[in-house]
Amino acid sequence: MKQFFKFTLASFLGVLFCTIFVFLVLSGILGSMMTTKESVPEIKDNSVLLISLDKPIYDREVSDISSIAGAIGGESVGNIGLTEFIYVIQRAKTDSKIKAIMLDWATVEEMRQCLADFKTSGKKIYAYGDMMTQSSYYLASVADQIVLNPAGMITLTGLGAEVMYYKDLLDKFDVDVELIRPKNNSYKSAGEKYITNSMSQENREQIKTYMSAIWEGVSANIVKDRKLTKEEFERQVSDLQGCLPQDALKNKLVDKLSFKTNLMDDISKEIVAQNKLKEGTKANF
Repeated sequence: MKQFFKFTLASFLGVLFCTIFVFLVLSGILGSMMTTKESVPEIKDNSVLLISLDKPIYDREVSDISSIAGAIGGESVGNIGLTEFIYVIQRAKTDSKIKAIMLDWATVEEMRQCLADFKTSGKKIYAYGDMMTQSSYYLASVADQIVLNPAGMITLTGLGAEVMYYKDLLDKFDVDVELIRPKNNSYKSAGEKYITNSMSQENREQIKTYMSAIWEGVSANIVKDRKLTKEEFERQVSDLQGCLPQDALKNKLVDKLSFKTNLMDDISKEIVAQNKLKEGTKANF
């Protein structure tokens, strides 16, 4: 009889704890959803769309499951979806309250194309960075003005690729790999990493070809928007002439060395002047 009451009590406590846990989880999710709805900012007149690209950017929006996981942990996941980014830019293009865009970090081709389309509205884009990687600088180069932190850096090094080979590792475990590949398909090299320790000439050729094509497109866009010659830009990349902030300014890779708060003040003054607003009016970021 004692055993019966013991197991009954244990079952009851287990159900009770599970119920409390589920209640807390649901409360967290609902609370997060309500907070999200309440925190939607109001777009005021003379606003600058400040885009802080400090989170991963995905080709698609993050799933609801990921959002729920973040809510359970008590914090917002806050990842950026590419379609969401494009939607915001397209809305800003036709929104009379949005006077400009300021980028704080940046990346990827589709986003750059969308920003270039935004410029056709006649509104300006400003880009700011403390440390700009090659991909972030590529996106920033579409801006009307690029501002770099006086203690910042730009890493422009060109493109490269490397492939890891596993044959030595597989040999140590006595694993034999038989690659079935037609004789005339030497350029189908996905499996060669398991049967050799070095890159085949065919694979080297095709990697070099597509990497060169990508770099040609990237450099052509940067050269066009920064009003540089191809020779100038290639020399700057080869000699790392944009690494130090003073060199980046001297070589016209950026327009100004300044701090973020100063740039925001400059943008505000320019918007006030362009739109002939009342003296003392400030832009909303």
